[in-house]
Amino acid sequence: MKPFYANYCPLEYNAVFLPDTNGHFPVGVTTFVTPVRPAKPIGSAKLRRAGSTDESQDALYLEEVAFTAYYPADISTASRKGVPWLLRPVRKTLLGYAIFLNLSSWLLWPLAYFFGALLKIPAYPNAPILNPSHSNDYSQDGEEALPSQWPLVIFSHGLGGTRTAYSQFCTRLASAGRVVIAFEHRDGTAPVCMPRSWEAAGRTSPRTVYYIKDVDLLRDGNDAKAAHPIPLRGEQLAFRRHEIYIGYSTICRLLENDPTLELTVIDDTPFDKGSWLARNDFDQPIVRYSDGVSLTGHSFGGCTVLSLLSTRPLEGYDAIPVERAIVLDPWLEPLPSPGPSPLTLDAASKISKQENSVGSSMAAADGALPDIRQLKTNVDHPSMLVINSETFTLWKDHYARLQEVVAGWEPQGDRILTIAWLISAKSLKAGSQMNIRPMRVEDLPGMQACNLQNLPENYTMKYYMYHAMTWPSISFVAEDQGGRIVGYILAKMDEETPEGEEAHGHVTSLSVLRSYRRLGLAKKLMVQSQEAMAQIYRASYVSLHVRKSNRAALSLYKDTLGFTVKEIEKGYYADGEDAYAMRLTLK
Repeated sequence: MKPFYANYCPLEYNAVFLPDTNGHFPVGVTTFVTPVRPAKPIGSAKLRRAGSTDESQDALYLEEVAFTAYYPADISTASRKGVPWLLRPVRKTLLGYAIFLNLSSWLLWPLAYFFGALLKIPAYPNAPILNPSHSNDYSQDGEEALPSQWPLVIFSHGLGGTRTAYSQFCTRLASAGRVVIAFEHRDGTAPVCMPRSWEAAGRTSPRTVYYIKDVDLLRDGNDAKAAHPIPLRGEQLAFRRHEIYIGYSTICRLLENDPTLELTVIDDTPFDKGSWLARNDFDQPIVRYSDGVSLTGHSFGGCTVLSLLSTRPLEGYDAIPVERAIVLDPWLEPLPSPGPSPLTLDAASKISKQENSVGSSMAAADGALPDIRQLKTNVDHPSMLVINSETFTLWKDHYARLQEVVAGWEPQGDRILTIAWLISAKSLKAGSQMNIRPMRVEDLPGMQACNLQNLPENYTMKYYMYHAMTWPSISFVAEDQGGRIVGYILAKMDEETPEGEEAHGHVTSLSVLRSYRRLGLAKKLMVQSQEAMAQIYRASYVSLHVRKSNRAALSLYKDTLGFTVKEIEKGYYADGEDAYAMRLTLK
C-alpha cells in the first residue's frame, strides 16, 4: 500500500534508473554513520548566526562521520533495486543546491520533483555484501581469476558534491569487484548534510549544515589569512582528513568485529552485519584493507587526495596504506605552492602511534586490529594517475602547475590522461576564434553562470537586467565558436554625478571562465567597454573596485590597462576584505 504522500510526489513510485553498470556483480549500497567522541571544532572559522552580526558558532564542527559503501552484493529474489540519487529530504537538498548555485529555490523545484525525486541508482539498499569465495556464482566468465578479498577504494567528492553525486563512478567500481566508501564531507562543501551529536543517553536530532561561503563567516583580526592560499578551504581540507582517517578506521574495525565500535545505518534501518564479518576461504576479512588501498576524488576531492598524501597522519591516527591514487580534475589552488609533494609510505608508517583521542578510533580494543604501522609497502609512495577534463587542461597556469606536481609522483611525466572532446590547436591560440560583441538580454543566463563559476561577488538576475536595459551599449560578452558565453564585462555609468561634473563609467563585474584565461579576453572586454563609455557617454574616466588579494586582476588593471589606485576602502566586500578603488582617465 502506498503511503498517503504518494499522491503528492507520485514520481517516487515511477522510478527512472541511471544507466546500469553491466559489471560482474550486482551492487549494494549502505550509508554508515559513526560518532566522533569527543566532538570538536576543526579550525577557527565561525559561522554567523541568522539575524545576528555578533553571535557565532563553529563553522566546522566534527561530531559524526558518514560514508556510503558501494560493494558487490549478495542478492536474492526478495532484494529490491533502487536507491534515491537525490538525498532526502528533498526540500532541504533543494535549498542546499539553491544556496550553492546562488539561485532561487523555486527555479529548482521542477528539476527536483520531475527529475531528482524520480532518479534512482541501480543498486540494492542495505543488501548483504558478497563473500569473494562465492563470487563465481556471479562471474560472467568462469575462467577469469577473481580476488580472494575485495580491494578497498576511498572516494572524496568535490564542491557541491554528495555521497551519491558520483554514484555512476562508484557503482562501476563496485560492480567490478571493489568496495568503495564515498564520504559525505560535512565541512560545508556539500549542498546539505545533517550530522547528529551522539550523547551518552542517545542521539540528538540532526542539525542542518548547508553549503558554506566566505560571506557566511565571521573572522577576527587575528586570523592569519596568509597562512593558506584560501583560508576556508584550508580548514575544510583539515576537516576532511579527520573524516577520512576516522572512516577508514571504522571500516577496519567493522571487518574485525570490534565490540566497542559504534556504528549504524544513517536512517537506522537494519543491515546484514554478519555478511561484513564473514571470512573467505583463507580465513581473511572479505575486504582487503591492510594494504593496497586506492584513494580517489574529484576537483576539491582531488585536492583532498593530494593533501592527504602529502601530509603526515594526524596525531592519533594510523597511516592509511594507500598504494595508488586516481585523481579526477584536481583543483590545486587551495594547496600551498610549491607542491604538494608526496609523503613516502615508509615515512608515514614509521610515525609513532599516539593514544587515539578522536572519534571512532579511540575505543578500539587491544589487539582487535593489525598494527597498520607495519603494513606491507612495495613502493616509496603511492603511484598516481590524473584524469583531466578539457576545461582543466585548457586552464593553462593550473595545468602547468599540475604537470610539476605529477612529476613529483611520476618522474616519467606520462601520468596525466586528458579526456577531451573539443581540444584542438586552434582553441589554444590566443583567442583567435573568440567573438567580442555587445551584451544582449538573451546573454544574461550565460553571464550569470560565468559569474557564479568564478567570483564570490554574485548578483541577482534582476541586477543584470537593470544594466542591460539602462546601459545596453557598454557591457560586452566573449563567446566561443559555438556561441557559448565564456566571459563578460558588466558596466554602467555613474548615476550620482554632481551637476557640472563630467560623467564617468564604472565596471561592475568582469569575469572569464578559467579554461579561457590567458587568451587576452579580459583586456579586450575592458577596452571595448572603455571605448564605448568615452564615445557614447563622453565619460572622462572609468572606475572599479578590486580585492587587495586579487593579484592577477591587479596586474591586468594596473600594469596592462594603466589604472591607478585612488584609495583603499576598508571592509568593502561582504567577507570584510579591503578593496582598491582604481581609476583610469579616458580623455
